[in-house]
This record gives sequence, structure tokens and C-alpha cells, in this order.
Amino acid sequence: MEILITILTQAIETPPYPPLLLNATSALFQNVKHVYLQSSLNNSFESRTPFLQLKSSHVLFMPDSARIHTKKTIEKMFKILRSEKRNLVAATFKASKPVSCLKTHINLKEWMIQFEDIRDSVCGFIKGKHATLMKTEILSKLTDPFMLPFPDSFYLQAAAQGLKTRVMYEFPFGSGKELYSTPHNQWKAQQLEKDHNQNMFRSLGLKKVIRETGAVEWFGCRKDTTRCFGTVIDDTPQYLWEGKWTPPCCLAGLRRTARHVFQQLEGSQIRYWLEGGSLLGAIRTGDILPWDYDVDVGIYREDIQRSVWLLKAKKKPIADEQGFIWEKASEESDPGSVSYSRTHEQFGGGVVCLLYH
Repeated sequence: MEILITILTQAIETPPYPPLLLNATSALFQNVKHVYLQSSLNNSFESRTPFLQLKSSHVLFMPDSARIHTKKTIEKMFKILRSEKRNLVAATFKASKPVSCLKTHINLKEWMIQFEDIRDSVCGFIKGKHATLMKTEILSKLTDPFMLPFPDSFYLQAAAQGLKTRVMYEFPFGSGKELYSTPHNQWKAQQLEKDHNQNMFRSLGLKKVIRETGAVEWFGCRKDTTRCFGTVIDDTPQYLWEGKWTPPCCLAGLRRTARHVFQQLEGSQIRYWLEGGSLLGAIRTGDILPWDYDVDVGIYREDIQRSVWLLKAKKKPIADEQGFIWEKASEESDPGSVSYSRTHEQFGGGVVCLLYH
């Protein structure tokens, strides 16, 4: 079988410095081309879009310092593509840590992705050093196939399309000298990858990430977030029009704020009850409705004097000892609310509305 490499593409944000000079007259580098992803007045959309540089029916993505020692590796990868009708095939490397085969559970409506470690050769997401062969046309079906960090962002988008990858352990590729040899350069590369990961999850609309270890990471919910919800028109936040529910970090903020308000009301011997959608959620699932953006609590107007925070909030917004903000709402029908202090809590935006009767 003859394999023709039409173009090798290196996609990076900006030109490397010191510059990487290639001998353009050498036959070895005639098909090598750098693609700089960052927009500038000096490059066009076509020149900074890797997909438009690919002219072959298949594309093989290789990591840094990869070495092809035998054509049997690529021949085997093509054989798997044809015989098993797989959309993607990944091959491992010698002298490197074993790759991890992960299953992905993506729920865009709930802004969430969960990774699961599986003992299988068919994956939704691959961690570790590997090369990936696929049909070039697959790239056109994804939102942003070359989003950094690559290939992590690629696998997330492929998983959302239901694409799977078969891991091949036969005829592994070889590894050359590692790109980052000094601790300082390794640290810089790790920091850059961390920044790319944060931007990737936010760009793909994933705010809650549950790792295969069980660890939970939050994206898009910061300490300086004053409100999870912007202007709400006709009781419909913007994300509902996008087909999504309340972000999970905002639901976490609502739960924590509600528990705090209940404790304060009970400590002051104030009678209270749930109303509206909050009551409906409690009856249905014992929780807040996944698309709700506040918690409605009813109290008697005559009980207000029992709470020092409700009395102080009549004059101006005030923060209690735990950093929750008590304030009087602008409308008479919704006279009180409690929300997070952005300087004391990890998540902002949990609002409990106190409805007086």
C-alpha cells in the first residue's frame, strides 16, 4: 500500500521564538507548513485555518517528538479504519506512559461533562501520548476542531457527535527527544495547557467537569461573579432560550443560600414556607427545579421584626457574618432577597426571594 503525505501542518498560536527555520530547498521539508492560529492583519482566514490546508482524504495527527519507525504502524491503522469501519484510530508510543481510555458523558443542557475510566480499547476520550488517524471530512463536522488544547478539545467535540476511537497497541510509534527538557519550560507548558483547558470548557459551554477520579472542577463560576443571571425578561433567563438549564454552579449557590436563609429564619423563630416553582420542585424531586433561577420563600409580615437582618435590610443592603447580602427589593410584591457576597463565597448569584404576606 502506498501512503502519500500531502501536507504536514503544525498549528500554533503564534510563530515560535527563537524562530524555527526550515530548509525550503530540501525535499524533506517541501511539504511542511506552519499554521499560526492567532488573528492578525498579516494573515488571512484561509492561512490560519488548518482544515483548509488539508488536501488529502485522511489526516494523521502526531504529537511532538514522534518517530515513525515502520510503515506497518500506519498500514495497521488504515486496516482498522476499513475493516471495523471506525471513524478514528489512535496508536500508542514506546517509552511513554500507557494511555488512558475514557468514556465521556456530556450533558449540554446541564452544562456538564463526566469522564469515566474504562478497561476497553474503544474510547470517547484518550489521555496520554498517542497519534490519531481519521478521515479529513470529520473535521468539517465539528465546531472548532483545532481549538486548543489539541487533541483534548477535538475528542470532546467528537464525543458530542457520537464518534469513538479505537486504540491500537500493535506496532507502536517511537519517541524522540522530549520538547521541554528543563523544569522551567515544563512548568510554562503546564501553565499554558491549564489556561487552554479553562478557555476550552468555557467556549464549549461546560461549567461542571467531573474527572475520572471523582474530582469536580468548575468553569465559568468565579469568585468575582456577582450574579449567575443577568437581566431576566418575562421570567425567562437567556440560557433557557438556548435550550439549557440553570448552570450547575448557580444551582449550588441557590442551595447554599437557601439553607442559610432557612437557618436564619428558624433561629429567629420566623414562620416560612416555599412558594411557586420552589414548592413544585420540592414536591417533585426534593430539590430546586433544574431551570429555576431563584428560591421563593413566603413569610408573615408581622414576623419581620424578629430578624435583625430583615430589619436592617429595610434601610440598605447589609452583609451578615457569613457574607450573605440581605436587601430590600424594589417591588412591593417582592420586598426582600438574600444573595451571596462575591467576596466570601466561591460561587455568586444564589438569590432567595422573601415574599411577605
